[in-house]
Amino acid sequence: MRLSVLAFVLILFGCQPRGEFTPLDKVYELAVARFERALQNSNTSFDQKLKDIYEILGLVISDGLNEDLRILGLKLADLIPYTNPTVRPSLYEQIDTCLKLAEIQEISKEKALLLASRILNVLSSELETTAFRYSH
Repeated sequence: MRLSVLAFVLILFGCQPRGEFTPLDKVYELAVARFERALQNSNTSFDQKLKDIYEILGLVISDGLNEDLRILGLKLADLIPYTNPTVRPSLYEQIDTCLKLAEIQEISKEKALLLASRILNVLSSELETTAFRYSH
């Protein structure tokens, strides 16, 4: 009996978060740093397209307008044929998220920061591997 109570207590409290929390602003900063580093170290012909996407992400964060999200989704879709097949599902997911959120009037800054972080991490992953040089 005591052993089962002890096990229950350990499971209950052993799985609790231990103050390991990263604010969204910090998550976004880390994603930006990774993206900028990956872009600087890559040798891709998509630099301007990626910089345009980065600028639109800034607009989405500051304004949260649905038109910016729609444009962002379409610009990301332009990259699909050149991405590594292992990165495509993640990029499709981000495109889908952008287009669905574009149907909403406005999005909160928190949602925009999370979306931007996820997009930058996907783009960074591609830049760190095949750098949009995949061809069929």
